[in-house]
Amino acid sequence: MKQFVYCYSNTFLAAPMAYILQQNSIVDSTFGCKDLEDPHPDPYDLILENDFTDSQTRNIVRPFIHEFIRIMEPINDPESLPRLNALLSTQTFNVGVLGLSYGQWNIEEKWERDDITLINCQLADSDVEARLFFNVYGKRKLVSWDFILQSIDIHCRDHHYNDDEYKKTLYKNNIAFAEKLYNNNELLYKWQLDTLFHSSYKEIFTLDRENEIIEYHRELMARNHKINRFRKRQECYHIPDMLTMDLEKICDYLGWNLEIEMYWELEWFQSWIEDTMKNLIAGDYAPESND
Repeated sequence: MKQFVYCYSNTFLAAPMAYILQQNSIVDSTFGCKDLEDPHPDPYDLILENDFTDSQTRNIVRPFIHEFIRIMEPINDPESLPRLNALLSTQTFNVGVLGLSYGQWNIEEKWERDDITLINCQLADSDVEARLFFNVYGKRKLVSWDFILQSIDIHCRDHHYNDDEYKKTLYKNNIAFAEKLYNNNELLYKWQLDTLFHSSYKEIFTLDRENEIIEYHRELMARNHKINRFRKRQECYHIPDMLTMDLEKICDYLGWNLEIEMYWELEWFQSWIEDTMKNLIAGDYAPESND
């Protein structure tokens, strides 16, 4: 491995950032993807369980990403960086790029290697980023009861993989209420499960509390823009606004030649962001009707 570029974001932005970089011919890894046929609103999603994901992503990329999440999330684990380095040693690319929009970076030590470059990316407006994140991640529809159970299992596998007691307690305290909501057509979106998983509420929010979780994300995003744990701990190239970023400067930092395919993907990303925001503004960022 000659170079590994790791892109990090507190929201969904790391995956499209990596995919833009992946358009450079120097990159021979295939971690990034863009699925325009996927019915959910994040075309850059790497690990959603669905029938649209190609076999390369499903069988090779996804296991690597799950293991990456498991390694980076434990707090104060002195083995995190050695394990991360060992995981990278299993890869055969010369120049690789990974943008992981899942999981929380909790490694305190600096990841300092001559062949690793770290990038942190965001949008300039934290409110815009919060709106987009809620739309592409929180508003994913829960298409069936089996899909809901699968989502719970994935959460336990990726974020509490060595804690059987957590999973037992999660099911014991919440599964009956979740099934009641689902049967009443009131458990519809990923954000409702996330209030149980990630937001420290330890309960499933009902649909009438959507504005509450929207405000939570706005406040959280504003704090993350001011105090970014990854940027504070790691030596990294910071991109304060992906919508206006200078690809030539980024390539100079990476030691790459700028290629036109990167511009094409950046333009697609910018258009996707603009179109999504227009739709959100037109809908006043309001809950969808269940009629």
